[in-house]
Amino acid sequence: MSRFAIIPLRVLLALWPFVAIASLAAPALAQDAFEARPGVMARLAGELLPSFVRVEFALQYDKGASPGTTFRQSPVGDHGGDPAGWGSWEDLVREERPAVRAGYLLAPDLVLTVDPMLHARFIKGITVRAGERVIEAAPAGLARDWSALFLRLKEPVSDGKPLVFDRAAGAPLCFARCVLRDGEWGLDVGAVRELVSVRPGVGHFALLPGDALIVAESGAAAGVAMHSELPLDGSWQGSPRDWRIVSADDMARRLKEFEGAAGAALPRVSLRFRSPSTKGGSSRFSFGGRDSGEMTEWHGSGILVSDSIVVVPAYLNPAITARLESVQVFPPDGSAVAAEFAGSLKDFGCLLARLERPLPGAARLVATHDAAARGELLLRAEVSMLGENRTAYHSHDRVMSYALGWQGRAQPTTYASRGRIEAEAFERSSSGATLDFLFTLDGELFAAPLARREKIAAGRSSGQWRAAGLWSAAELKRVLDDLPQSLDPENRPLPETDENRIAWLGVELQPMNEDLARMNQVGDLTNNGRSGALVCYVYADSPAARAGIAMGDILVRMHVQGQPKPLEVNVGSGDFGGLSGEIWSMMDQISDEYLDRMAAPWGSLENQLLRTLTDIGFGTPFTADVYRDGQVLPMAFVVEESPPHFESASRCKSEAAGLTVRDLTFEVRRYFQVAPADPGVIISKVERGSRAAVAGLKRFEIIRSVDGVPVHGAGDVETRFAAGGEFRLEVKRMREGRIVRIKIDAAGK
Repeated sequence: MSRFAIIPLRVLLALWPFVAIASLAAPALAQDAFEARPGVMARLAGELLPSFVRVEFALQYDKGASPGTTFRQSPVGDHGGDPAGWGSWEDLVREERPAVRAGYLLAPDLVLTVDPMLHARFIKGITVRAGERVIEAAPAGLARDWSALFLRLKEPVSDGKPLVFDRAAGAPLCFARCVLRDGEWGLDVGAVRELVSVRPGVGHFALLPGDALIVAESGAAAGVAMHSELPLDGSWQGSPRDWRIVSADDMARRLKEFEGAAGAALPRVSLRFRSPSTKGGSSRFSFGGRDSGEMTEWHGSGILVSDSIVVVPAYLNPAITARLESVQVFPPDGSAVAAEFAGSLKDFGCLLARLERPLPGAARLVATHDAAARGELLLRAEVSMLGENRTAYHSHDRVMSYALGWQGRAQPTTYASRGRIEAEAFERSSSGATLDFLFTLDGELFAAPLARREKIAAGRSSGQWRAAGLWSAAELKRVLDDLPQSLDPENRPLPETDENRIAWLGVELQPMNEDLARMNQVGDLTNNGRSGALVCYVYADSPAARAGIAMGDILVRMHVQGQPKPLEVNVGSGDFGGLSGEIWSMMDQISDEYLDRMAAPWGSLENQLLRTLTDIGFGTPFTADVYRDGQVLPMAFVVEESPPHFESASRCKSEAAGLTVRDLTFEVRRYFQVAPADPGVIISKVERGSRAAVAGLKRFEIIRSVDGVPVHGAGDVETRFAAGGEFRLEVKRMREGRIVRIKIDAAGK
């Protein structure tokens, strides 16, 4: 009976010609060409079958957590014959079947199989199926340099044929690998392919269809290759029992020690933010999708890179960083250590925090990227946050491959860790996202999950993931060694008075649409009206006025220094006001609570374009493409900060009156047609039930004078009201004036 008698055996014969590259081949492969003969292959398959077993991993959920959605099928595949396809641990649990791997019988009670790289909490049990027998098994050790797991059997396989390895096994060489194809188990046997892959700094390899047993034509076992590349240096030759192995007991001890070390190197971090100021009832951060919102706290794991510096992988845009008030770091003992903001990285979504007192246990970062480290045993800390609650699991992982990422830098992809990470994990780490940190067996940080900070003009639209994933700790070390050049000076906390700063062009813009694009014949320049904006007004002495922009011009796109992609002009819809002309005549019937939620009638100065320029940074040069009279004119600018606008204007609040007023700013004066020299302050808030409310004062009305004395700023009103008394206010609502009397207690009463 076949060793895999439960399912009919299929012996698949691979007839591959050799490609001789003698100058690169190691002696073990530099033999005369071998002609694959069906008879020889069939004989080898029959002789090798007793040395193969099937390893079955019974899987389970743990505390409601899934064992995972993806895993590498190799060496056993059931996806249309692809032996190296992808599968899902979760699907196997749902389908009530085990994950199956081929096993190599090294001794009657010892089996070698591919390392599943799965935390032990998700493995209900391991069994080995040999013919009709099912034998319990337990991990005995892990290979350090290959993706391999050694299993000790509870009972020996009495009728099996343990492999005997001969390092001097003669060529020509063949491979043998157990596969599941079309629902049936079988053995593939074929000639080792002398197609050589040469990678400088990594090595020379012969290519295999997957991990396999390597045998001579005589049937003698030469070695086992645990992935699809066979090193030509002969390191694969010989018995796997001679490999560098970490025993199961030693691994348990290492993981226990690693749990403490990782807890110190990856402390919990809490960031606290001011509540965002508002504009017309809407959030001040209305542009930027999920970068915005009213986030007031962030919880996640930091990386202690020295006794005084913590790297916090929080992807915060400048508008949110501006509101940062405090940073606290929590070492394993649970104490809180205050820290101060020390900078934001330009290239990665991280900020740096400087501790008030030193902490032990800083992570040592690997100094260089090593592409030859594929398959080497690593330690993995899986850290998840749910609010202030931190959960960590510790296991192992291995690098599967490297992919080229940003600027051609290599990013590791591991077998178990998440290769792509949603930006949500960095912007809202308190959402429960799990992040994986990898360490070497020597305790160095090997790779960390980071979100690359894309250039703003090239950024994806809100709701899409950013380029997030594992990055070599050597890349993080390179950035940290190049401070302060690696820091973004514009992404920093700001006092509340500066929170509403915004870039300034000095124009009012109407968003382009398909009809406008067709009428102005700019469809090809504006993505058929999906981008671009029509200039409706130009403020005197503004950057636009100085550059020569005029009403009727069309802003098409901008070329920003240091940005690889042109910035399309999109102003969004957030810069339009919320009061129609009819409402002004009905304001006495509108409650103050409703008025507080309404957008300002002149609209917000901030729009998507100006928000982007603000995030790019003041002082950054850029060129605007301006369409006029059938030509595109390049105009040079530098990102400038706007003069005071409504959201940033000076203000004062009279507690006794329940009234807040602000200075008149340029956009407010334009809306109300108030000359620059004319007096007045604008009411920005009236407290419900206050004396101001009882007197009939309304939001967006202009107070021109107090007791006949013109007021030119919020400070004038504050000075007048401080003494208390009964006051006569000259108030203007749009074009209608009136007199309001109000009695106010003296300050402090």
